[in-house]
Amino acid sequence: MITHRLSAMLLLISVAATACSADAERNAETTSANSNVSARDQANKLDVNDVALLFPIAWNASERAQMLSLSDQGPHGALLTKVMFEGAFATLASQRPLANTAALELAKPYEPWRVVAVRFDPCAAHTNNANACTVQLRLVVQPVVDVTSDLARYFDKASVGALDYAMHLVFELPASEAVQAVAELRALKSSSSVATAGRVLHVHPAMAKEGIGGEFALRLKKFVLTFAGEKRLSKVTVFGGDEPTSRGEGTRWAFSENVVAGGKLTPSAVPGCGTEKVQVFDSGNFETNAFQPIPTTTNALDLYFSPEFRGEFFTNKNGPLHIKAERARVSVENPTSQTIANTDCVSCHLAQSQGKSRPVGVGIADVQFKAPPGKTLARSEYLADKGYVFRMFGHVQTQAGVAQRVINESALVADYIDRTFP
Repeated sequence: MITHRLSAMLLLISVAATACSADAERNAETTSANSNVSARDQANKLDVNDVALLFPIAWNASERAQMLSLSDQGPHGALLTKVMFEGAFATLASQRPLANTAALELAKPYEPWRVVAVRFDPCAAHTNNANACTVQLRLVVQPVVDVTSDLARYFDKASVGALDYAMHLVFELPASEAVQAVAELRALKSSSSVATAGRVLHVHPAMAKEGIGGEFALRLKKFVLTFAGEKRLSKVTVFGGDEPTSRGEGTRWAFSENVVAGGKLTPSAVPGCGTEKVQVFDSGNFETNAFQPIPTTTNALDLYFSPEFRGEFFTNKNGPLHIKAERARVSVENPTSQTIANTDCVSCHLAQSQGKSRPVGVGIADVQFKAPPGKTLARSEYLADKGYVFRMFGHVQTQAGVAQRVINESALVADYIDRTFP
């Protein structure tokens, strides 16, 4: 990831050099000019909440109606057509352990799905070329359904709630639009009624204050529809569990991904799983392995579920297998070493939950992600600290869930934008 980000920076050197030269001339004029430039540069600096923006979850039908739906569209078409949605869902739905479950039936309708989070990366890792990158806008969508009497125990007093299902929609933007998108993100930051610098990645502070129908949310929804749409869709990943929502209890989840080209959606193999199009995690299966299939990727987290690891778990939590597993988990959370091309779905989503059983941090310093200057890596506690919760950036019942991997990626992206875009 570092390689392709540094390569991409070379494309902007002439622009950055011109801007820096102009700033130097102005700085030489007066002390006041120098102060203004410094203030401007500081205002332009982004933090994690400026490149990864989490909407508050709706608590009732009125709030749900104010969230972006899959059928909402801008100049590039609907965010996800019903035909494309059903195609992506079909791959997952046909697999055990989800087939014919009540949870699946609740998640299958197209209409309740809503955009819950937005992420931007002007130099995302290219799937087929480690030295190249693409401009990406990524949306996290979840089914926000009516809370029936069967679901009421999960959702406090809310009348609607997010199920334990999600899709990740990846849109590729033309490189020529990167500067415009960054400028609009900086404008969003400037318009925020609450400062974002130094804040833990969570529901965006302005939207937490103003709500889903507030001014900031309206601006963010406009940003999404300006740049995203079916004509730019390149990938759809899907995951879901065999229960409507998880309280960190034992259950099973399935993951699949699909590539989009020429308007056609095609299931693709899960990294490290051979030709398998679906990967399953069964938290109750310790006799063989909870990973089905077991991935061959470097730093896969299946070691946590091996009989050998469980034997050591009760005798020495700082033993060699624990340290090996912890190094793998911390590596998965490190976006400078692990990308979508070399990390299987379950390991990526599981790293957050496995952190609860981590040893005391021995033997991991060399693989642990280091915070870029001035960026925030702190994390709020949520259900992943208490059980198996696979939500990386979205909502678990009525609670926001943010994984460390997402925080680390967002810090890296914010730092890259600060250094690359004048």
